[in-house]
This record gives sequence, C-alpha cells and structure tokens, in this order.
Amino acid sequence: MDYTASIEKIKESIVYKWANNHSESINNPWVVYISTTNLCNNKCTVCAYPKSMREEKGNMSFDLFKRIVEQMPTSVKKVYLQKQGEPFINKDLEKFIVYLHQQRPEIHISLHTNGILAKKERVENILSNIHSMGISISAISKDVYVKVHQMPHFDRVCSNIKQISDLMLEMPKDKRPNVFIDYIFQESNSSEKEEDVINFFRTTFQVYHQ
Repeated sequence: MDYTASIEKIKESIVYKWANNHSESINNPWVVYISTTNLCNNKCTVCAYPKSMREEKGNMSFDLFKRIVEQMPTSVKKVYLQKQGEPFINKDLEKFIVYLHQQRPEIHISLHTNGILAKKERVENILSNIHSMGISISAISKDVYVKVHQMPHFDRVCSNIKQISDLMLEMPKDKRPNVFIDYIFQESNSSEKEEDVINFFRTTFQVYHQ
C-alpha cells in the first residue's frame, strides 16, 4: 500500500482541512446537523444525553428552521435532522422535512429516531421526502428493552416499525428511502445473540425481503 499517496489524499478531504482550520472548509461545508429539538423521551444507558445536554430545552420553531435553510451554503449536500434529541418530539418535523426538500431537492435528508413517536400518520408524510432513516432499538424483548432504554415502549416501537415497513412496501423500490435498524450491542443486551437479533428484525421488517 502506498501510504504516502493515502496520506496526501486524506489531506485533500474537507474533514482534514476543517480540523486544521482551513478557511475554505468553513466556507464550504458539505454536511449540516440541525437539531430540531433537544428533548428526548428515552433514557438509553449508552447515550451521553443526560450528561452532555444543556439544561435549557425546547423545540425549534418553523420560522427559525426556514432561516437556517435560506442561509445554508450551496455546498451542503447532506442534512441530518437530529443531534441529541428525538426529532419526532417536534410536532413540526414533517413540515420541516417537506420545506427542506422543496427548497433544496438536491440535499440528502437523513433522520434518526427511537421510533416511539414514529407513527404511521406521521411517517407516511415524510418517507417520500427523506433519503435515509435510522430506528434506534437495541433489544428484541420487552425485558431487555427496559434495561437498555429505561422505558417500557418495546411493543409500541415494534408496531411502528411494522407500519413503516408496510408503508415502504407500497412505494416503488426506486423511491424508498434507506431505512435501517440501529442496534447497539452492549452489556445491557449481552443476553441476546447476534443471529437472533438479525432474524427478529428480518421477520418484523418485511420490506427487506422485497
């Protein structure tokens, strides 16, 4: 392997330039995180949220979101609509997504949710406007879910995953966003085997078979 060539290639990356205070990387960002809320309805054992989030909490207004989108550089190619909070807590989330997609159709819109509030009537309004969505659930049983997420929402999340799967099956394959399960192996769910986890979600999330 030519390590010298690899290092030189790395130096051309935007991340490297940003880390070394190159002004061009600041003026031409390619990815943006927009935290539409810093509230969360889970207490995941591996999450830094309880210790790292500031005390002031709330939801972003649609007017503020519009101003952010209007000022977003043309270099931006991807937007994550989350950071340290559950995006579906903001009741205007669908409105945000539709607006962003309409204003900047070239941008890859990504979302990450714990699935608790991702009900069919909300998700069906955004699937055609996003490109990817992760669903965080690190358990395949009620007992383990409580250990990992510290909340009793296992059945609700599984039901929402099933409804999301059904909605996607109704969409043309080339129009479906990339929806994936974010399962983090940790001490709290060490009793669950990887093979069982994979089989569980393959069965629950039927869209993978289509």
